[in-house]
Amino acid sequence: MSQNIDYAFLTRIDDVARPTVCASLDALARHVDRKRRGQGILIEEIEDIRARRHIACGDADPAPAGQRDRGVQIFTLCLDGARDRSLGFAWLKGGGREAMVAALTRVAAPSREGDRHLMQAA
Repeated sequence: MSQNIDYAFLTRIDDVARPTVCASLDALARHVDRKRRGQGILIEEIEDIRARRHIACGDADPAPAGQRDRGVQIFTLCLDGARDRSLGFAWLKGGGREAMVAALTRVAAPSREGDRHLMQAA
């Protein structure tokens, strides 16, 4: 991710996909919440989003340990709890799964307070 982008969402990781840039972590969480359309989600930690992009494009090795762009991949779930599809990837200014879950919990609509169980751990 660019040095001046703190929070972004990508539907896929390749040379064509362009990020949806968000002003804050809560704005990113609201974006993800809209995209999931009430479905349960699974949030998986990704150690290095940039490496995933480079590997997908076939042009680079992963970054050294101190220079990795940590983030998450978000999947929707079927009613039986099985993975349905990938919503995309979220870059959280170096944050991971815990930061995304906390933000999603903060922005949950009051009418869906009971739906917090729809966020599963990877």
